[in-house]
Amino acid sequence: KELALLEEKVANARKEYDYNIFQLTEIDSLNPVAGEFQKLEEDFSLLSNAEAIGAVLTELVFSVYDDENSIYNRLNILRKQLSALATNPSLKELAAKMETIIAEVKDLYHEADEINGTVGSDSMSLEVLTQRLNTYNNILHKHGFKTDAELLNFSTELKEKVNRIEDFGNEIKLLTHHQKEQKDALTALAKTLTANRKKIIPTLEKELATMLKELGIPDAVVQINLLPLENFNEFGLDKAAIFFSANKGMQPAPVADAASGGELSRLMLCFKYLLADSALLPTIIFDEIDSGISGEIALRVGNMLKKLSRKHQVLAITHLPQIAAIGNQHLLVFKQTEKGSTQTSLRPLSATDRIHEIAKMIAGNNPSNINIATAKELLGE
Repeated sequence: KELALLEEKVANARKEYDYNIFQLTEIDSLNPVAGEFQKLEEDFSLLSNAEAIGAVLTELVFSVYDDENSIYNRLNILRKQLSALATNPSLKELAAKMETIIAEVKDLYHEADEINGTVGSDSMSLEVLTQRLNTYNNILHKHGFKTDAELLNFSTELKEKVNRIEDFGNEIKLLTHHQKEQKDALTALAKTLTANRKKIIPTLEKELATMLKELGIPDAVVQINLLPLENFNEFGLDKAAIFFSANKGMQPAPVADAASGGELSRLMLCFKYLLADSALLPTIIFDEIDSGISGEIALRVGNMLKKLSRKHQVLAITHLPQIAAIGNQHLLVFKQTEKGSTQTSLRPLSATDRIHEIAKMIAGNNPSNINIATAKELLGE
């Protein structure tokens, strides 16, 4: 059952597996790196405007420092003049501020000069950058993402889904192996069970024939055949087919076709009698076990029920006085109709009522004294 559920999960997941693999392969071919997309956009903006940026930076470097009349030189001259005339605190403070500004101007020059040296219009680098940026944009747009972080998270989810399917495959292999081990073990047990059944069947057939002879079927033959099953059930790998013959010269046939009502009742009684202890049944109910029998045979059936009651509680629904008289307690089942409704009731009988009821079973609703005496005799009184 566990394997079947797992296989169903795999079947559902397989529908997405190939598509997930396709998407994962596409993303892996890009090999995205966290923060790369933003850097590509920045580099693209820089390279695509390299000429204009270079012109501005060149002018900035020249105006700030390289020109003889540069900002740096002019500020430096003014600072020296001011320092020479700085006789009061406010002028000294102003001269100090100029020194700071001149230092920042020099830093501005170095930074602009350094950037200007790295900015170029290399068409090949721009082409490679543009291709990668376009690939990024296509994949991001395809999945509705705006950042490479979203794309990387999606890639992780796809890998987890794919790995889950592959894990399912491994789990199925383990379960299949475990199932095979269990089936082999069950097969071994079933074969042992079949062998034990074959061993006991001859004894059981003989005992059934002996008991049926005592119950008035002297020529009874019972055959129990084991029919193999294609698959296991709760009883193993085979089922029992019962064949029966009540008369000499007749081939045993399926019991449902070969046995009369009375014969079938006695056969079932014998089976239950032999198997009662093995089945561990606290209570056994016989519904009209007396069907088709009377006289001495009914007494024998009653005695068998009495023996069976030594280890089990036996309830017998009967119309025969021979069987009713053997019981330890007698319950009367009767019907009453009131206001158009029929109800079935059950009433325990006293010793006196029991004698009268058994006499009625012998002779009808108006039993004679002789019938009552016979009832007492059956009850052992």
